[in-house]
Amino acid sequence: MRTLWILGVLTALMMIAGCGDEFMTTDMDAATNENGYSLTVVASPDNINITAGGTVTLMLSVIGPDGGGVEGAAVLLSSTMGTLGAAELTTDIDGYAATSLTPGDVNGYAVVVATYKGMQAMVEVDFWKGPTGE
Repeated sequence: MRTLWILGVLTALMMIAGCGDEFMTTDMDAATNENGYSLTVVASPDNINITAGGTVTLMLSVIGPDGGGVEGAAVLLSSTMGTLGAAELTTDIDGYAATSLTPGDVNGYAVVVATYKGMQAMVEVDFWKGPTGE
């Protein structure tokens, strides 16, 4: 059920943000600890044209050992490039949270790391400069 929710959100984001962009893709990573908790982070899109502007949506979920979402989980985020909308997220009643990543003016790969209960999940986002298409 949770996977379907994430896929639904990703599909909606791609339809809204992609609008025919053949480079619209996502990156996802997951981790599980010895206590049965799992952390998933998704970046959509996983590449962005700095010249055209825009932001990346970072979505995460924390699932407990019982398979249900963990409400109130404090997940720390860090990024090697760009500006995070929030560096600490608290999950909702279903175990989900989201924020943004805004690129700066430099080309390169932003490595975004989410950390919770000893787990780390990591995604990469490509910031690149190109024509705006106008």
